[in-house]
Amino acid sequence: VTLAAFSRMDTRVANIEEEIVEIRSTLVDVQKSVKEGHASFIVLMEKYLGKSIVTDEGDSGSVAKTIPENTQRTLGEKIGDSSGGSKVDTLTEFR
Repeated sequence: VTLAAFSRMDTRVANIEEEIVEIRSTLVDVQKSVKEGHASFIVLMEKYLGKSIVTDEGDSGSVAKTIPENTQRTLGEKIGDSSGGSKVDTLTEFR
């Protein structure tokens, strides 16, 4: 191997190492975003369900341990309940 070839290989290795550092930094940013998104999702679910969800932080991520019984109702049922009447009554009013 000539000195010129060795110099070119050394330059290429340095460039690849810089790219690896940049990729690692990007990966760390993505991991932080995922954790923040997961935390926000849990907060929204707790707010929607009206009950705190116990999570177990492990290597595979968070796992929900407790799910309230009132989650058996669908979103449509919750919307109908919160409006104070049924959808049929509302449609009949406008006819």
